[in-house]
Amino acid sequence: EPTPEPTPEPTPEPTPTPLASGAGVEEHADAVVVGGGLAGLTAALTLLDRGARVILLEKEAYAGGNSQWASSGINGVDVSAYSNPDSVAAFREDCEKSSLGAGAGAATGATLESSISFDAPPAPESVEHIPALTEGSVETLEWFKTRVGVDLSLVGQLGGHSHARTHRPASGMAGSVLVTSVQKACDAYATSGFFVMKKRARATEIVLGADGAVRGVRWSPVTKTTISRENGNGTSVRDDVTVLNAAVAPAVILATGGFAADGSSADSLLRAHAPTSASFATTNTKGTTGDGHKMALSLGAAAVDMENVQIHPTGFVDPKDPTAKTKTLAAEILRGAGGLLLTRDGRRFANELGTRDYVSGRMLAEARAEAEAGGEPMHEGLSLEFALVLNEKAAAEAEKHVALYVSKGLLFKLEGVARVASWLKRELGGARVANAAARAHRGKRTVEAALRDTLRAYDAAAAASLAANGNGTSVVPCPLTNKTNFNGAPFLSERSSPERLATFSSETFYVGRVTPVTHYTMGGVRVDGDGRVVRNKARAAKTGQSVVPGLFAAGELIGGVHGKNRLGGNALTECAVFGRRAGAAVPLPGRASRLEEPPDESSSVDIHTKYEVDDDVVSDKEPEDVSLRNEDVADGDPPDARRATVTRAELAKHASETDCWVALYGEVYDFTDFLEDHPAGAEAITRFAGTDGTRGFDAVHSPGMLEEFEALGTLVD
Repeated sequence: EPTPEPTPEPTPEPTPTPLASGAGVEEHADAVVVGGGLAGLTAALTLLDRGARVILLEKEAYAGGNSQWASSGINGVDVSAYSNPDSVAAFREDCEKSSLGAGAGAATGATLESSISFDAPPAPESVEHIPALTEGSVETLEWFKTRVGVDLSLVGQLGGHSHARTHRPASGMAGSVLVTSVQKACDAYATSGFFVMKKRARATEIVLGADGAVRGVRWSPVTKTTISRENGNGTSVRDDVTVLNAAVAPAVILATGGFAADGSSADSLLRAHAPTSASFATTNTKGTTGDGHKMALSLGAAAVDMENVQIHPTGFVDPKDPTAKTKTLAAEILRGAGGLLLTRDGRRFANELGTRDYVSGRMLAEARAEAEAGGEPMHEGLSLEFALVLNEKAAAEAEKHVALYVSKGLLFKLEGVARVASWLKRELGGARVANAAARAHRGKRTVEAALRDTLRAYDAAAAASLAANGNGTSVVPCPLTNKTNFNGAPFLSERSSPERLATFSSETFYVGRVTPVTHYTMGGVRVDGDGRVVRNKARAAKTGQSVVPGLFAAGELIGGVHGKNRLGGNALTECAVFGRRAGAAVPLPGRASRLEEPPDESSSVDIHTKYEVDDDVVSDKEPEDVSLRNEDVADGDPPDARRATVTRAELAKHASETDCWVALYGEVYDFTDFLEDHPAGAEAITRFAGTDGTRGFDAVHSPGMLEEFEALGTLVD
């Protein structure tokens, strides 16, 4: 009988080209989120609640980005508040007015006096997402309260808003609390393997397949990877190598923030699109370099309004380092609570509650007028410095912020108008201002006398407004600036004592130096209503695809939300609203639309194809002289029942940049290895080295932020 033909082996499926290289790790998930600020964390939590497996890449050693420094609050229309006069329609109208630029969103109706030309209203694509922002704020505000469990009990009114709609917590700063709370909710999925956060992981490339759809992200460790090899003569050589890891997923959400700190790199987006903005200092963290923009644009993504960069009017000038290129933002809530902006010689020159572009424009106008009169040249010396002044009432309204800025040496407490005038002359050269407005205001009077008249005039305008409507927010405007909201007034004592009225020594003020700073990029990558990245016309015509399949974006990275100017408080709103939209739009075939509870730990998911790398830096230092107090521990108790203790005397020995211990909430932490990664700089921690820093920490953060750190022990006397 004939020999039967052998059955051919089935043709194997082609092996996909690995995305990782250089001994890199390849890991798989349903979605990859690039960026660990509020937009990225919100997108991740939305995906996790839908049952997705998520890898989040963050190039810094900490999560939060610029979001954690947004302290004034998050905007949202609270429909649950009884008799709230606000509405989505009113919020939308305020955003649309602000988006026009040229100060058109200011309540004053004044125009921006600057050399910048605003010839036309924003194009439709510049403001196409304002309805989504304002409508989404309602549900997002409720989501933070109910899903995330954030206290947003305080409400304020910022510049350009017609109603009080900027929400903040009673404890801690808004951005810090929101970031910490959402991250904690994400971390609840980590044990089961559904959520992995990679820190110090820089995304370098979004990988597309032959069909133009997303395959994943290549990323490399921020720190160098070193390997040892034999060189042939019996000795070993250590080489730095480039390792490209891969996070493989059919969906990628870019949430890498803006590019307002990208002023010096070879491919600087700031210098390419808004070169005049590069002459200002910035409030942005060092990582705000437009990484997501560059990756998306390299794939043919459409861009919107890249030239629209916001110059915020109030960045603090630190007297210890006045020329620093990175400055601390003087939060807008300081002006919302009643703070005044004054020229160096004590004049009011703008409605403090006007939009940011309007207030910054008035500052630039003052500086130009002085330069034209033979005074300080623009951008030199003190030309763009102004005074921020709060009275006790305004300081109490913004208590957390004031305490923080005083502790940082940015705000100073002074008693009496005379001392404020002396401070103006000493710190800001108040007696040397040379322009027509300054001469007309001061005449032959002293700076002190002119300052008193400024405050008297402001108090008179506030009294007139109150008398007209009984609530201090009438349509009766300040005759100088058209301001109609006078929180914090009066500034001068109403006591009848002639002696006190003559000296004004009973008043308490908080004063600081401020200057315009590069703060936010309104433009960015264009997305559709679901957050999908839109292709530019040329690439769309070539591929036949209007979007990049599987690529999403959210947060400051995107355009089409703010037009030519962003309202204060809308940054966190944008992050959360569009982070949630993108997270909800990622296709998850066969998955439940939402999980009410995080996955049970027993239902773990392995997303790694090789091995898991611990990207966190772990200190190899042994705690010194930390004792275990065992007398209260019964025999047989587990070791973790024993609490290490650190005495105050021992704590005080560790008070340097190379050995930095700080006590917080009764526990002692070693922050030595975290100093170089701290977003506010090492000095913000080292000034508490060897001491109890709870008060300073509590002014900015919430205790939940310490969950990433392991305490050395409990502080004891």
